Amino acid sequence: MGFSIQKHWYSKSLSWLTALLLPFSWLFRLIVSCRALLYRLGVFSVYRSPLPVVVVGNLTVGGTGKTPLVAHLVEELRSKGLKPAIVMRGYAGKNRAAHEVSANSQAFEVGDEAVVLFERLGCHVVIGKKRVSAIKYVENNCDCDVIISDDGLQHYAMARDVEILVLDGMRRLGNQQLLPAGPLREPVKRLANVDFVVTNGEPQPGEFGMHIEPLQLVSLRNDSRTLPVNAFAGKAIHALAGIGNPDRFFETMTLLGCDVCRHPYPDHHFFSEQDITFDGDIVMTEKDAVKCRFFAKDNHWFLRIGARVDDSLLQAVLLLINGREK
Repeated sequence: MGFSIQKHWYSKSLSWLTALLLPFSWLFRLIVSCRALLYRLGVFSVYRSPLPVVVVGNLTVGGTGKTPLVAHLVEELRSKGLKPAIVMRGYAGKNRAAHEVSANSQAFEVGDEAVVLFERLGCHVVIGKKRVSAIKYVENNCDCDVIISDDGLQHYAMARDVEILVLDGMRRLGNQQLLPAGPLREPVKRLANVDFVVTNGEPQPGEFGMHIEPLQLVSLRNDSRTLPVNAFAGKAIHALAGIGNPDRFFETMTLLGCDVCRHPYPDHHFFSEQDITFDGDIVMTEKDAVKCRFFAKDNHWFLRIGARVDDSLLQAVLLLINGREK
């Protein structure tokens, strides 16, 4: 999808490029609709786990804040005495078979998000190209009582008990067209079929609000070395981001008072040492940091973030989980 396609997706009016791509979007809609129908009719098999499954996913491509919400849910469910495990695809990792993340796992093997979640939470994190294989691995090898799928809203072979859709509060659904003319993976009507919509930003009626909060700056070379988030206020920094929506990260650093030199990279970009070699202080996302720490220097930092979510979301999720168990 190269260059500035997202500017066309999120423009207020239909551009020449999106108009040109509309026939391909209609074909994509037909494929998506037929696939969903075949699952509903039972032509394609669906696996239902004996454990409750909570899916946290996107309707749009690109970053919405899904992974911070997964981390938040794990921590909140633990506080209620539950033992959650995470399954995910391990996007951009080379290992596609069901595989549990460990302290020795590298981002190029299991994906950057999997490493971040494991290191942050210390819970069972299982990656697999097919979510069903990852779920079966959890059932057979992990001591847990609820499974959270990071992404997988469109992975219909995996039955689910709770669906949480995460929206970017600023970009929302863009031009509301399906790929490639727009950012949608499924038609807009899918929004009405999920259990909960969580908006990263200001929610609309019927949605739960989530706000991403910067917590601290952490050294890539020594994660016990930290600074307050405003440590570089009034100073020039190089900000690096290989995520779905890098502008959100750059804007956060600007709001923290930094004079930001922006360095956007493709989502899940695997960095080389040359990519992160600049004079002065360098700040990146935590997802990028796990791929850079082996050649990091003292001037490399990442911004650790957390999600603040409406308290009522957890209660609503627990009601559905408990109802399923009965």
